[in-house]
This record gives sequence, C-alpha cells and structure tokens, in this order.
Amino acid sequence: MKKILFAAPHYFSGQIQVGAQHYSKLLSNNNWSVMYFSNFLSPFNLLFENNRKDIKLRLLNAINGGEYINENFFSQVCFTFLPHHNFTIFDKKFILYNYYKFSFPRIRKLLKEKDFDDVDVLWLDCANQIFWKYILKYKKSIYRIYDAIEEFPNTGKIVLDAHAEAIKSCDLVLVTSMVNLNELVSKYNKINFVYCPNGVDLSNFLRSEYREPVEYKEIKKKRALYVGAIDEWFDEELLVFLAEHSPEIQFIVIGPDRLGKMQSIHNANIYYLGPKPFKDIPDYMFYADFGIIPFKNTKLVRCINPIKMYEYFSLGKQVVSSTWEELELLKTPCLLAKGKINFLDLIKSNEVMNPCANLLTDYAKANTWEVRLRNIIKLI
Repeated sequence: MKKILFAAPHYFSGQIQVGAQHYSKLLSNNNWSVMYFSNFLSPFNLLFENNRKDIKLRLLNAINGGEYINENFFSQVCFTFLPHHNFTIFDKKFILYNYYKFSFPRIRKLLKEKDFDDVDVLWLDCANQIFWKYILKYKKSIYRIYDAIEEFPNTGKIVLDAHAEAIKSCDLVLVTSMVNLNELVSKYNKINFVYCPNGVDLSNFLRSEYREPVEYKEIKKKRALYVGAIDEWFDEELLVFLAEHSPEIQFIVIGPDRLGKMQSIHNANIYYLGPKPFKDIPDYMFYADFGIIPFKNTKLVRCINPIKMYEYFSLGKQVVSSTWEELELLKTPCLLAKGKINFLDLIKSNEVMNPCANLLTDYAKANTWEVRLRNIIKLI
C-alpha cells in the first residue's frame, strides 16, 4: 500500500471542505495509506480566533492524539508552543522551519509510531508547513497552489520565501487558476507547472433524497443561497443592495464569518445561518432556487476557482456570480454579472429560474475531484 502525507491548512473534519480534504479522502478510499496534518494550533488561536467550535474540535484532536477517519486515513492536529506568526516577534525563518519541534504530539515520535517516516508522496497544500521537506523521507513531492497567497494582507515575506522554495524544489507543482498559472510561468520560467482546477464531490451532492432544512420551512419566497467563507473577498455591500431591490427573494448565507461582516447587516431579506456541516450542504442547495457568489473584484479574487460553483451545478442549480478574470477564462455556464445593476437583472432573469439543468450537471460531472486525481496520479 502506497503512503502519502498531506500538509494542509484546513482541519480535515472542519466546516470548510476544499481540495486537500477531497484528494486525501479519495486516495484513502483507493488503497492509499494517508496521514493528514492540518495547520498547527497555537496560543494565538486560543486567544484570538472567534470560531470557538472549530478551535475546540481541533484542540480535542491534538489532546486525543489524532483520529482515524477510516482504516487507511489518520488525521492529526498538533499544538505548538512556538508558532510562526506573521508581522510579530515570531516572524522568523528559524521559527517557520522549526516550530514543529515545540509541539505535541511530538512529530518524529508520531511518524515512527505510525510507520510514516518514509512515504511515497509528500503533498504540501501550504508553504507554512515546508519543514516536512526536511524531516520526512519521500519519493515524490507535490505543491498545490490554490490561491494567490501574495495577495493576502497577512502573508509575510518569510512565508512568501517558503512559497518560492516549495515551487522550486517540489517534483510537481499544481495550480488551480489559469490566471495564477500564467503569472507563475512568467516568474518561474524553468518550472513545469500543471493546471489543475478545483472540482466537486458527487458522492456528497448526488443523493436519492434530500431533506428540506428546518430553517427553510417558513421561507415562501424564492431562495438565493451563498455558501462559503464570509471573508475579505465577500462583498457585503453588494448583498445588501440585492436584498433591498429584490423583496421577492430571500437571500440565505451559510459559512464561517471570520471578520464579523454579517453582524453589521440588518436586513429582513438576508438570513444568515452560520456554518453548517459539509454533509448537510446539499440539502440547503437542493431546496434553494439558485446560487450566488457576490465577490469583490480584487487581485486576490481574480485567481479564485470557486468550488461552490461546481457543487451548485451538480444539483442543476444556476449560479449568478460577480465576474472576474478566472471565471471569464473558464467559460462555464455560470452567469457573470458586470456590476451590481447587472447582478440584480440576472437574479431576476428566466435563465436563473428555469436553468438548463442537464447542461449544468454534465459540466459538474466532467469536473469532479476524481477526474482531477486521475490526472495527478498519472503525473506522479
């Protein structure tokens, strides 16, 4: 049985499910032995993060020494007492490459106990766990770039240097965005980057039956749904504009609100439900009329390949999104709005309320995580 170690930012059993979680689960279901390490917890998380439920679950994982997702899959959160932290006294190269030494469980001991100190593949989904390249024996290494990390305001120079190091030293570099790919190719002309966009987990979204969420019972209007993180890219002003000019539509928002944007919105047409488990999201999508992606058009957003678009499509639901460069290049069936007036027109159009469901579901079926993984396996 082949072994692969994933180093990724997101807690495997967390509310946000993205690429590394899907790829690792698929590999474990296909006779690979998987260890999955999410970003380490630290005193900073305990003191300053507002998603207390997520922190509690991650801390319990660390205290309990990890958890088995299935017989082939082990997920681990570690706690470090010396975290690397951008723009503080902890923003040192030495700390970024050595914070694992000040953690529990002890990394080297854990790897030896699980017989994972020598693996077939090391998969990095984040630059801030680059230390794995120096403490782990592996035959091949993968670095997956799914965001323009240099555009995040909290990304410091030391992490960006580690990002560049991962690009130059890994055997395979995957990029989810064509826009980002073109920019990386012009910057690193000797690296053979591979375009590998996001996808959809049909096993979670295609079901024999769906249950109408209890929160929907009293909503008699048409339902417009946003699912995802409410972060700096989320355009709350656009959402309020749409709600104010569409009294016949109820706007429903699901996802973690790290910046507290939803707290400042007071509109009866906007219903914030908070984060929901990934397994329940298909029910909320199925009983919505259409999906929305109200994002700001920033340097960060222009490289986003939106996972939720594929998930809406899998259920035959049309999506209205703010337009940005990556979406224009993809040429998907998604309806792209150029400005708030155009967005308002599109959510009231016949194309939204009477979509060509077969076109949307066929697009989703051609863009699954399984399809992506088969290509990656061939490459390694």
